[in-house]
Amino acid sequence: MFALLLAATLNIGVYYTYPPESIVLHNANGKEIAVKTKIDIREAINAILNQAEAIINKEIFDNKSAIKFKLAFTKQWNIKNPPIYKDINIPHAVDVAKIWPLVDELERPAEADVYITLFRPALAYFDSKEGRMKGAAGVAYGNLYFGQQMALQIGLGTPASDGDVSLLLHELGHLLDQGHPSEKLCAETKIIMCPRGRVSIVLDELYKKAWHDFYYQKTGQGFKPSQ
Repeated sequence: MFALLLAATLNIGVYYTYPPESIVLHNANGKEIAVKTKIDIREAINAILNQAEAIINKEIFDNKSAIKFKLAFTKQWNIKNPPIYKDINIPHAVDVAKIWPLVDELERPAEADVYITLFRPALAYFDSKEGRMKGAAGVAYGNLYFGQQMALQIGLGTPASDGDVSLLLHELGHLLDQGHPSEKLCAETKIIMCPRGRVSIVLDELYKKAWHDFYYQKTGQGFKPSQ
């Protein structure tokens, strides 16, 4: 059995775009409901990070504490007159093409390795194949990833929902240079990097290897699971 001596830490900075006392929860039908709550933003975000961390350590590192997700900071981002795309099918959705340059200009404190911006409204983008705007939430859980920046539409609550946790695991996979599998493969099995329907969390061998490589890059140690 390989004994891990060090933990590889990923420092995550989070911007949120809604009032700290207003958290978006989802009912059984997936419909968004804005609920006033006293849940602490850091507590709610840590709930997602901790659950994702536990899954990675259990499924990939043989229940060892190999990976640590650390919340480096949380900051509210007050956007005045956010760019909204008005469509009967996706009302009040944020226009991705217009919001992303604003996200990209956010300060990136050195204490974070990756930066996540949380949105309450849906995120909409232009689908060049279909020639129309589409709601990213209906296509890929509202997630966007570019370099070290992510923009996510998620519900914050405790306990964290499986959908929110799988979304984070998916986007972190992109951070580790993992792309989307083929449509054929995703039709056969819903592995974590498939772009649709990521509620059941299935980690394939490529995803696991990416985290092994991340661990080695951070610590200089290899990992061999127990036989």
